[in-house]
Amino acid sequence: MARRKKDAVEAPQNELEAIVVAVDYALLDRAVGRAEAICDEQIDQAKARRDENIATLKPKLDIAFEKLQAYYSANEDVLTGGVRRSVELGPVTIGERLTTPKLKLPSGMKEAGVIAWMRSVRDVGGFAKRFMRVRVELNKQAIIEALKPTDEPRTGQDMKDSKKLADKGLSIRQKDEFFVKVPEEEPAGNSFTPASSE
Repeated sequence: MARRKKDAVEAPQNELEAIVVAVDYALLDRAVGRAEAICDEQIDQAKARRDENIATLKPKLDIAFEKLQAYYSANEDVLTGGVRRSVELGPVTIGERLTTPKLKLPSGMKEAGVIAWMRSVRDVGGFAKRFMRVRVELNKQAIIEALKPTDEPRTGQDMKDSKKLADKGLSIRQKDEFFVKVPEEEPAGNSFTPASSE
């Protein structure tokens, strides 16, 4: 699919026209900020109402669950005929099912202990590799720091590391980008209206 080109915009022809566009931008930016703030507030209020509703419904849901669980436990053989693990009951299905498998460590042993044990086992057939995984990723911030120009010349290991990275072709990419910064506070006595609202 071809990328749609931006429509050409007519640049202001003098400083006064540029100031009018700047005022328009600042007012529109503030209007967007106000709209976002109103939306965020409404979302927060809706979430609070949702949480309040759930807080009143959840205990009732839990009690109904416990009652159905007790009924199933007391009547399992009759309900399932000793064959099935679940049964339809009105609008719901009740029964028992296996949970998702979870690893259970020996009593008193932590994960670090299991890792240490696996590393100590004679690694025939890749035992440790089969049961442990290591996530490797670039420390991009450290590489940027190593390649970033400095006021003082690099020395020792820093110099060697920087050279090794640069020799491999790694570099820092930066570009100038245009920005417009709108002050946090709206200037007092500002009676401009956005040109786009006319």
